[in-house]
Amino acid sequence: MKRSDVGSLRSDRKIGIGQLLALCAMLLLTAIPVLAALTGDLQGTIFDPKGLPVSQATVTIKNLATGTTRTLSTSDAGEFSSQQLDIGAYEVRIEKQGFRLVETTIVIRSGEVTRLNLSLEVGAVSEVVTVEASAATLLDVSSAQISTSIDSKTVLDLPNLGRDPVAYATLAPGVAPVSKDNPFLGSGSFNANGQRGRGNNITVDNSTATDISTTGSSGTGTFSLDAVEEFKLITNNYSAEFGRNGGSQVQIITKSGTNNYHGTAYWFHQNAAFNARDFFDTTGKATPFIQNQWGFTAGGPIVKNHLFAFGHYEGIKNRGAGSSSAASVLTPAEAAAITDPTSKALFASVGAPTAPSGSLNAAAPNAGDQYAWSVRIDETFRNGKDSITSRYGTNPVTSVSPGLTFIFTNLPNFGANVTTTDRAFNFGHTHIFSPAVVNQFRFAFGRSNPNFPPFTTTSKPYAPQTTISGFDGFGVWSGLPQGRVQNTFQYSDSVSVTKGSHGLKFGLDILRYQANSVFDSNLRGTLTFANLADFQNGVPNAYTQRFGTSRRGNRATDLFLYAQDDFRVTSTFTLNLGIRLESSGGVSEVHNILANLNRNRFSPIGGGGTGPLGSMDLGGTAFARNNNWAPRLGAAWNPNHGRFVIRGGYGWAYDYIFLNPITNLRFSSPFMPSISLNGSAITGANSYANLMAGTAKAQVDAQAAVGSFLTTQQNFGAISPVDQNLKNPRTAQWNAGVETRLFKDFVIKASYVATQSKFLQASIPINLIPQEVRPAPATSLADEDNRRTQFTGAFAQENGQAALGSPLNIRLDHRFNAVTQVQSLGTSIYHGAQLEVLKRVSHGLSFDASYTYGHAIDDISDVLGVLVNDSANFQDPRNPASNRASSQFDIRHRFVSSNVWEIPWTKRFHGVAGKALDGWAISGIFSIQSGFPSSIFSGTRRGVADVALLGGGTVRADGDPTQFTPVPFGSPAAANIPGNPDNPGIGVPGGPGTLCGRQVGNVPGTGGTVACGNASGFPLRQPLLGNFGTSPRNSLRLDNLVNFDAGILKNTRLTEKVNFQFRWEMYNVFNHANFSGFQNTLTSAFFGTYTTTATDQRKMQASLKIIF
Repeated sequence: MKRSDVGSLRSDRKIGIGQLLALCAMLLLTAIPVLAALTGDLQGTIFDPKGLPVSQATVTIKNLATGTTRTLSTSDAGEFSSQQLDIGAYEVRIEKQGFRLVETTIVIRSGEVTRLNLSLEVGAVSEVVTVEASAATLLDVSSAQISTSIDSKTVLDLPNLGRDPVAYATLAPGVAPVSKDNPFLGSGSFNANGQRGRGNNITVDNSTATDISTTGSSGTGTFSLDAVEEFKLITNNYSAEFGRNGGSQVQIITKSGTNNYHGTAYWFHQNAAFNARDFFDTTGKATPFIQNQWGFTAGGPIVKNHLFAFGHYEGIKNRGAGSSSAASVLTPAEAAAITDPTSKALFASVGAPTAPSGSLNAAAPNAGDQYAWSVRIDETFRNGKDSITSRYGTNPVTSVSPGLTFIFTNLPNFGANVTTTDRAFNFGHTHIFSPAVVNQFRFAFGRSNPNFPPFTTTSKPYAPQTTISGFDGFGVWSGLPQGRVQNTFQYSDSVSVTKGSHGLKFGLDILRYQANSVFDSNLRGTLTFANLADFQNGVPNAYTQRFGTSRRGNRATDLFLYAQDDFRVTSTFTLNLGIRLESSGGVSEVHNILANLNRNRFSPIGGGGTGPLGSMDLGGTAFARNNNWAPRLGAAWNPNHGRFVIRGGYGWAYDYIFLNPITNLRFSSPFMPSISLNGSAITGANSYANLMAGTAKAQVDAQAAVGSFLTTQQNFGAISPVDQNLKNPRTAQWNAGVETRLFKDFVIKASYVATQSKFLQASIPINLIPQEVRPAPATSLADEDNRRTQFTGAFAQENGQAALGSPLNIRLDHRFNAVTQVQSLGTSIYHGAQLEVLKRVSHGLSFDASYTYGHAIDDISDVLGVLVNDSANFQDPRNPASNRASSQFDIRHRFVSSNVWEIPWTKRFHGVAGKALDGWAISGIFSIQSGFPSSIFSGTRRGVADVALLGGGTVRADGDPTQFTPVPFGSPAAANIPGNPDNPGIGVPGGPGTLCGRQVGNVPGTGGTVACGNASGFPLRQPLLGNFGTSPRNSLRLDNLVNFDAGILKNTRLTEKVNFQFRWEMYNVFNHANFSGFQNTLTSAFFGTYTTTATDQRKMQASLKIIF
């Protein structure tokens, strides 16, 4: 790339940022703002006894926790509105000469408009009428959004083993948890109404707490569960003030100080002595584990009615082991038969285990130290018009977990530790210009620095990731080590205006991201063997490796604008009208160490010249800035102010383009060139021994090419570019539903909910093998055997090498090997029916139960290869539509219920009996859902990993997966699966016990493997070389998941203001085995079996707590 080209790209980027800053300045000067809700609104209408509106009535709204008040008057239509009230309980007083004074208590919830309609009685103002408003405010009569809100008491009373507030998201209708097998989709990753697990926007006190690199939560560990005031989840048709993601909006509001001193001191304890044994643990006793979690919260006034403080501290220490997994390993005899010295040295250097049976169960380490503390300050100024709030928290963590142990293998030695320290600071200022105009400014800063060092540092310096077909791999996972320091700066301002029947909101939100990272992916190399004999004899099937440094500093800026009008057309009918602009993109690298493929420019590259895929751009930005408009429309009708609400809405929302696929641009030449050697190319100067020694010619040439395109270089390895016109995924949301209040505390909701997404990120191989040089697909076993050398030869030529004069590959563009581009071509659709029964607390009982029937369909379920049971690759990249099927996270049926019951009839006891019998409560969460879908994959055939010989894609199996039933590893049924090590016919050559039973070649030969017939009539088999698999994607449905967690609480009043609480919690009460870890590749020795569990075995947790 010429220097002038780089300058041109830089100039374009500066113009974009300049325009952005000018727009921001203009908007700030004209006082147009934005802020996602940390507050709620109160609206109402006051009537006289005849049902006529009462004007000029005085409305006083008092915060019961802090004593702050707002006073306003009703309009000629009898209406009043107060915007941006802090969440919590309020006393509302209505006064008008000639009428009795009316008092009521209401609760303001985050992001909601609480509607309060009251009738005055004729009489003296000195006469007070107290009205119970809880029933009137139980219905949402003003919006079309679908949301779930959980108050602080319920947050603490429900069982929550990880004490993670985001876990409560899965209690909402339309929401399902991600599979436990997806280790990189952790807290904050769940599927809402058919959306990807990455599509959730998480905020804490109105400040973003979403990981910018991988999504999920970031910073939610800076406070404890005891510090949560409210958990709120909005899953469909949210107002224009919400955005950034198209799946859901998660809001966590922390507690503040009040006029009363309050707090907790607690200790939670887990111990293996309380637990059941893991299903796959054959030791006969529970896996050792101990965890202690302790902490305190405290809050109160510094200056009564004006200045308040709240703080918390928490520590967590755990030691022990986690869940077990089954692994296929070499027997001692097979290890002793390793004759090749390079393989023997490699196997010894990593300490790979062996087992006489060829299989073993391994428990993952589960240990960590975690601490967190935070302080929040709130102040209301004496003028009554200004208030500020600020909070700072931090959370250092060092741990190792099962999810990061079994990353690419079920062996426990080759995973990762994690160390991180989250920091979060936010500051907000609210100014009341008048009862009708309220402004709020907020600044927030968040930092997280997760680092993932590998478990072991044996060999030079780490062994390559090594996989032998049919066995669990060994060596440190190729994705380690990695780590990042990411900073988010957020500047927000919002204004709320009440004008007649219009509730107007305008906003501005600026987010600046810094992502400094290291990702040494495949710097040690990845080694693959087609079968055990090839490993024993030192004949690799494939080898890949990258070179250079992976350290990068990426930067991006997002600008969000919105305008919202909640228009009360009548006192019973409200329209929600909104428009939102999200301007995002332009990810850059601070030192311009950024290389991306430009498919519209055809300049020569080094000694490779020009080619059909274009040229490489150096520096600039990864893709162009996107300006996305998102309209929102909703309506709610509450006929006759009664017990019935009809609502519906439609709107667009966009997903933030998370940085992981973008930062993977680091893996491109010239900054990180790569080599790929297949089959017979691993010979001579590029021999197996030379590769392991780091002296192979391909390695030396690639190392020399780091940083520049050499004129002596004609192949630039594998690259992972990003489409320069990458779009933000766009989701259309719509719903229609009814809500009715049967009793004062009992609501039923029925909704039809749908989403449709376009421009989803997908990884597409674009440097495929042209049809004219592809071997013709094999038509029979005999044909495949006769042309074996043709197939293996083509596979060996899929990748070229750097040095001028080296053999060229047979791909479309010889200058590159695999080219996997991130594009915006994924699509999805979801339709769901949701039924929810909700009871607010009365007589000590509250519950929320919901059933969802839904179907999620897409053509790809994630852009990265982190989803189990499915692939991030299309089988045929030339025809993405052929991949369309149920999503990897399609949960057809799901029922979930949560309840808290404070046993009421024991309150009549007093004295000693009262201490013993009063104060008992039980709580529980029950869920049952359909199993996840799964695809069945072919795996390597006859030494050819690219079975279709297309140069990209993941080939599925032939046959009908619905005719196969997965079973647990080690069960009697597992022994009936052809090729399973426990099959009694395993020693019969070509018999049903061997891999031949599913037509997987397993007899070693010099050029690969000899294919064998489908001897057992098994319903699944490998496709012949050159062919695609006939089995549909995600057509096999795995087992249902059932779980019940319960807690027993005992509250004992020590003094008037001090309560002692003991609780005993049980998770997976009935110790039901929910299976996961499904082996869905035909070449796996454990194919068709579950090797781990989706939920833990029964665990128990005890707790002691002082509440004051």
